[in-house]
Amino acid sequence: MNSNKIPLRETVALAIGEALVSLLVILGFILFDKFDYKVILGALLGSVVIVLNFLFLSISVNRAVDKCLENYNKADYEQKAKSITKPNEKTDGSQESEYDDDYDDSARLFAKEYSGKLQNAVKLSYTVRTLSIIVALVLAFLTKQFNVLATAITLCAMRPILTVTELIKKRKEKKK
Repeated sequence: MNSNKIPLRETVALAIGEALVSLLVILGFILFDKFDYKVILGALLGSVVIVLNFLFLSISVNRAVDKCLENYNKADYEQKAKSITKPNEKTDGSQESEYDDDYDDSARLFAKEYSGKLQNAVKLSYTVRTLSIIVALVLAFLTKQFNVLATAITLCAMRPILTVTELIKKRKEKKK
């Protein structure tokens, strides 16, 4: 199984959101009469780093999941799940597994076995992505070619943009 799909809609939404934030930052600097070319470069640097950061997150998490799924054989895990699940008596005398019927015991067992590997992959991705943000800020500060504040504002906009995007998506789904 190969799910190395790039979440195109989310990436485009993030890029549009970053462009809007960059425009707001530039307008803010114009309004306070502090505008120069470094503001544009700083906003552009922050936006590019964040979009690339998001892409790297998506690809690295998908790759980690794919590596784990290569070892997934549903039949094997169903057999393992049956061997460790002890039936419980219900009050009406019928039997059910230790877990609710709504849950797939084999998937639960698989997730338990591979959760550590997934967490390690995501932690490594997080470290690399955090370092890229720090490098962007240091680059903006040391080279003096980027406005540090404009860079920092656009770097901090990812989470709010993704939150607003999700709210818009949910609102559209409710209207359908």
